[in-house]
Amino acid sequence: MRHGVTMITLTRGSVPRHLLRLAWPLMLAFGAQMLFNVVDRLFVSRMPHGDAALAAMGVGFPFVMLMIGISSALAGGISSSVARSAGRGSEEATIARARQGFTLSFMVALGLYLLIPVALWVSRRTSAQSVYDPGDYLIPVLLGAPLWTLAMQTNSTTRALGTTKGPMLSMLAGLTVNAILDPLLIFGAGPIPAMGLSGAAWGTVAGRGVQFAISALCLHSHIGWRWIGIQWNTAILRDILAVSFPSLLSNMVNAGYMSAMYSLLKSFGTVAQAVLNTVGALDQIIIFPLMGLAIAGSTVVSQNHGAGLPDRVRTTVHWTVGVVFSTAILISMLYFTGADLLASFFSDSGHPLHHHLAAYMHINAFALPLMITGMSVVSYFNGVGRGWPALGINLLRTFGTTIPLMILFIHLGMPLEKIWWALPAAGLATTATGLTWVERDLSRLRKQSQSPENTTHSG
Repeated sequence: MRHGVTMITLTRGSVPRHLLRLAWPLMLAFGAQMLFNVVDRLFVSRMPHGDAALAAMGVGFPFVMLMIGISSALAGGISSSVARSAGRGSEEATIARARQGFTLSFMVALGLYLLIPVALWVSRRTSAQSVYDPGDYLIPVLLGAPLWTLAMQTNSTTRALGTTKGPMLSMLAGLTVNAILDPLLIFGAGPIPAMGLSGAAWGTVAGRGVQFAISALCLHSHIGWRWIGIQWNTAILRDILAVSFPSLLSNMVNAGYMSAMYSLLKSFGTVAQAVLNTVGALDQIIIFPLMGLAIAGSTVVSQNHGAGLPDRVRTTVHWTVGVVFSTAILISMLYFTGADLLASFFSDSGHPLHHHLAAYMHINAFALPLMITGMSVVSYFNGVGRGWPALGINLLRTFGTTIPLMILFIHLGMPLEKIWWALPAAGLATTATGLTWVERDLSRLRKQSQSPENTTHSG
């Protein structure tokens, strides 16, 4: 590209090679991203009344998920739009989409402050413990919302240009800052007072600030500072929102889903909520590195879809889903066999929390490969600029299967260990539906590739 814009084209060359080159930094980066949450929980679990502290953090976490979900939905739409434009080889259109992404991200970041009073009210009513105030963790994290949103926007734009090493470095730097500050701010050291849950939150916010600073510099190295500025182009806005708005709704569904699960588990006490909070963080360490591979596939799909190359889209999807599923199977086997060891990091072996953590992990090992494969299917639809099928798949997984099954199991008087089986059942329904949907869409693309008049896409 001209005028110093640096982009790596993904529309030529080996698809598996492109996937590997993009995926390994993303997998490492997303693993670091999820360690943000686990680092907090490892230290918080060692506070006095650690199970109550974990529960206080957990009941507010759906709103942290909502904040992350809003930011990531916007970033996903920006990445898809920028990548499809880059696939068409249009420099000015690519920069215009990056600038529109910045405008949207900045506005959304300020709007996220409206979440604070609602989050406090809901989390305090949902909490099954009275030792800690959920607001001690929620308020600092939500105040740092602009750093989360802008870090995701800059990283997603860089990724759309065909490179992922910059996003990896920014996330690793943020994790390092978080890991250093957490014990200092939670427990205190020297002149630094012990801040408890607030310290865990501020350590995370500081890490996000470092991540944004580095990711902004990385994006600057590719397109200068032309991505910064206020712009309002209706056509570009519609293109971004075609993915971002359904993804936003999907992430709001996820936040509501987690709140519903915490509410259903309230009758089982603090331990059940602490289990869901802790295992949820461990799941993210497994899921999100593999989602790095799925998102790498989505980037390759976007550029090739924009270039009107449906055969390469089909090849990318099959490679991505196959590798994600087979890798998830291997990881889940290790997860199953190491459940007791993992539980020991968060609770002593004689504590009820240890027993329930290990029991949940054993069941969840069956759900993870299905869940991860379903999420990789969602990435395909986002890659081609169609967010609504992705929303439908997520609704099926959450309120279509998991929550109704949990309600049924609780109504039947099943113990907590049996209720967790709703998760693999939901994963099976989601994966089967999603893969069928994608195969039908790929068949449509194959027919278009054989029909000269239909080989191009509006993207």
